[in-house]
Amino acid sequence: MNNIIWLLRFSAQARGALSASILARVVGHILGALMLAVPAWAIATIALSKWDATGSSQSMGMTWTWAVIGVVAGLALLKAILRYVEQYLGHLAAFRLLGELRLWIVERLIPQAPAITDGLGTARIHTIAIRDVDRVEVFFAHTIAPAVTAVLIPLLAVVTASLTAGALPTIALALTFAVGFVIALAGSKKATTEASATNSTRTEIAQYIADTLRLREEILIYGAAEQRLRGLRELDEQLAQKMRAGGKRAGLRSGATGLRIWGGSIAVFCAGIPALSADYRMLPAVLVTTSLVAGTASSMDSIERLASSLPAGLNAVTRIRELAAQPPTVEEPDQPESLGLPKPLESPNAPGAETCLSESTDSAPALELRDVSYHYPGADSPALTNINVRIATGQFIGVVGPTGSGKSTLARLIQRHVDPDSGEVIINGHNARGLGSTNVCRAVVVADQNPFLMEATVAENLCLGSPDGCEVPESLMRWALELAAIDPAELPLDRPIGRRAQRLSGGQRQRLALARTYLRAVLADGSVPHAPTAHLTGKIVIFDEATSHQDPLTQARIVDNARTCGATCIFIAHRLQTLAQADDILVIENGQLVERGTYDNLLSADGAFARLARAEV
Repeated sequence: MNNIIWLLRFSAQARGALSASILARVVGHILGALMLAVPAWAIATIALSKWDATGSSQSMGMTWTWAVIGVVAGLALLKAILRYVEQYLGHLAAFRLLGELRLWIVERLIPQAPAITDGLGTARIHTIAIRDVDRVEVFFAHTIAPAVTAVLIPLLAVVTASLTAGALPTIALALTFAVGFVIALAGSKKATTEASATNSTRTEIAQYIADTLRLREEILIYGAAEQRLRGLRELDEQLAQKMRAGGKRAGLRSGATGLRIWGGSIAVFCAGIPALSADYRMLPAVLVTTSLVAGTASSMDSIERLASSLPAGLNAVTRIRELAAQPPTVEEPDQPESLGLPKPLESPNAPGAETCLSESTDSAPALELRDVSYHYPGADSPALTNINVRIATGQFIGVVGPTGSGKSTLARLIQRHVDPDSGEVIINGHNARGLGSTNVCRAVVVADQNPFLMEATVAENLCLGSPDGCEVPESLMRWALELAAIDPAELPLDRPIGRRAQRLSGGQRQRLALARTYLRAVLADGSVPHAPTAHLTGKIVIFDEATSHQDPLTQARIVDNARTCGATCIFIAHRLQTLAQADDILVIENGQLVERGTYDNLLSADGAFARLARAEV
């Protein structure tokens, strides 16, 4: 009931169209009942007529027959028009409300992103935001108006019977309707539970398939294809069992509804026999009342259909509201602090360039972590513990450590995907909490190991992260490609890259995404710079295994370009040779910063870094 009230409040923005749809449905169902009631009344009236011996009764019967045919044809035509109006307005309102509902979900997911995908998975979120929203259409288009008619039409039929046919037929008709409600609502609680289980299983299947496709290479390498298929078959069988149970219940309910119509018609007519015995002139009223059982069947059938489909829709609403009600991953400040990036120079060779860089470096570090600790909800041990790091503007920093040591968690804290449980993340002299996520995104950009590329051209993928209304010149796009070690002849700007960038190699995909990262960094302020390299001053670029698919020579070019681009670069890498020229290397183990130094110094220290280097060899 709570979900129904919530949906009714949400549907208020389409109140006009829904009200007109309800009115058209009510009038149409009244006409549908009249299409049986009028012939029933006419047949009884003709039977009671007294015809003279001249055969005028036959002439009167034919006149009545054509009149009834004309009336019924007119009622059918008008009912068809009203049916179209009802469906058109109802679905127009429903699709508008579904669009508003999706916007409502996205608005509430933005504060939770991207950390929410860690707990639920992208496929689960997609299923809720797309398929579950589609299931809510059953309420907007097929619940409100049918529910109104399912109550109003039987009530009008009972009132009509009471005014015309007497007590016994009225009672029989009312009991017939009551049986219809019982049939429709029988097992509704169990249906709701099964709908919830069915939706959950569908979501599990969607996530299972998504994970399988994402990890298809690893699955084939390790020969785990049959194991994954076995798991999918098990999930599919679970879904089939739940759907068979629901189908069996729907079949029994449909059969009981058919028996109700036939049995109810017979019961109402039999209830009118005492009245006919007392006064045969009651025949038209008794036949009309009997016809109302079948004439109102479509109104009652909607209750049966709702009993099958509405539980799934309401369960979808529960999942949607639970997803949207998740607390924001990070709390945004009421008045975010100004970012205060070092003022970029229009030319990297302009007088005072070195002075500007040195002053910004002396005034505030690009990044500082003060006693930062973080513990994932539900995890047994903390991901990071008491991390203290100070990184100057323009430095090239490496971060290494075994799998699961906390490297990616460190990157997520710098991006403010999550806030530390204790300690502070300082960006250009400002606490990340005070800056707010928007300002942090202006200062920190990330190149991922497995980036998202859409089915479009190279230029369109480069401009994916540009501000709205910002026209990116080709020269700036070529600059970003060159910085990512891409020859313009290798990837022309107008080249289509295919679905999921399948026309590119793994290395090309990574470098194209890296070029887009550089481009987004210089466009973060919303303007097109004349000297893009100067606009990287004060920006933090995180390379999260972003060169893992590159050959050593290409990787060296990427690293050299990153070291001289002016941005503060943080390389998270497993290939330690990548960091040979790094200004500083942070070694993390079990969430703790265990070593720090240059490549050569760490190798000679024969500590954790040296062990990783030996393992790499």
